[in-house]
Amino acid sequence: MKKHSIPNQFRVVLWARSLRRVMIPKADGSLRPLGIPTIRDRVAQMAVKLVIEPIFEADFCPSSYGFRPKKSAHDAVDEIADALQGLHPSHRCRPVEIF
Repeated sequence: MKKHSIPNQFRVVLWARSLRRVMIPKADGSLRPLGIPTIRDRVAQMAVKLVIEPIFEADFCPSSYGFRPKKSAHDAVDEIADALQGLHPSHRCRPVEIF
């Protein structure tokens, strides 16, 4: 079996490369720094995301909505509203088990 070596530009780097610093104006007139990662770092971040996202997605409950692809806070609110829809008005103040 032939052994392949990884080119230097694709090796794992254990420290962040330098960021491009841009000062962004705030509402009060002061400035805040914004760090923009290099293209190479963005490519590496996306590659890691594409590998680990399906692994973690498989473990999440269907009723979990935080920071998940194709799920939003609006979806969570809609699910709660749907669960409350069928309740009698006198019961709407009580906790509802929707999970």
